[in-house]
Amino acid sequence: MLKKSNIFYNLTNGHEDNTTQLLCNLMQKKFFRDICLKYFGIENYNSILPKHIYPQYNINGVGRLDIFIENDNVLCLIENKINDQAPLQDSQIGPYVDFVAKRNKKEKKLIFLISDGYIHKNEIKKTIEKNQSVNIKIFYWEHFLNHLSEMEIDNCSSLIRDSLEYLKNLFSETGADSNLNPYEVALMYNPKDIYYVLSLLEKNINQINKAADPINLIGDQFSWAGPQSDKRGQGRYIKYKEKGCIFLGLNPGLRNIQNGDFVYSLAIPKSYIKDNYKEFIDQKFYPYIADNFPNDNDIDENYIYIKIDRKLFIDESRVNDLRDKVVEIIKEVFLKICNIESA
Repeated sequence: MLKKSNIFYNLTNGHEDNTTQLLCNLMQKKFFRDICLKYFGIENYNSILPKHIYPQYNINGVGRLDIFIENDNVLCLIENKINDQAPLQDSQIGPYVDFVAKRNKKEKKLIFLISDGYIHKNEIKKTIEKNQSVNIKIFYWEHFLNHLSEMEIDNCSSLIRDSLEYLKNLFSETGADSNLNPYEVALMYNPKDIYYVLSLLEKNINQINKAADPINLIGDQFSWAGPQSDKRGQGRYIKYKEKGCIFLGLNPGLRNIQNGDFVYSLAIPKSYIKDNYKEFIDQKFYPYIADNFPNDNDIDENYIYIKIDRKLFIDESRVNDLRDKVVEIIKEVFLKICNIESA
């Protein structure tokens, strides 16, 4: 629940129009606008001004766009789906795609900003597969809000802090699926399994925290940032040049890839690395995945994931090995592919 001190307390609900308008209002500020547009992969973000951003914009023969961004060089359509059960209209996977395809712009993109549990997610993915020539991307609200937290923008003003708190509260109340699946029901009737799962997770996190020294071995431009603790990730962020650009820990969305070997990994946002990063990574020594993700996983495809042997997370006797591995990956991979200055 929102605190009564929050300016949005008891004022708005989780309707898509409200969140769309709030996001557009926040993007009136350049620093917030730049962070958002860069996250959405818009290369010419610097050319976009507040006058180029239109919420709930009607185009004859196309439909009512949640967010319409256009200037001389850039066209970006953002369809907002904050609720898991929100309908997906035919126009949003038909005319929207055609409109973007036919527009004469240097950079053009159709973005679906959806909740992690959105019921029509696979329909959007099928649309992407059928229209390979059109730049269509999916971004998840939960990942987006985590990114904003990593950037520590809530320290900028009480208004932004309240805005993020309001948006995060929507997902804590309505974003999660309250219906248990068969595995979860079975787990409820096996309390010992619940105990051991929680015990394992606690030990893994303790191991990560004890390995928090590698930044001291690399340089003063590295520092530890805040933790993440939800079903999408369990671990800690590492900041480089004051940007949270490395995540060390568990990525459960990768559970069905190569026997779950990549669940324990070091993740780096693609926005902070060079386009030709693959030339600098030796798969033999640093196995990684960055694309061709299966559609049945809740994976943030905006990261590359470098595998860390799960044995290093087993007990305290391996904490030095884990620390050394993190240092090694940062030195031999991250620093070679990093492009933080232009991110």
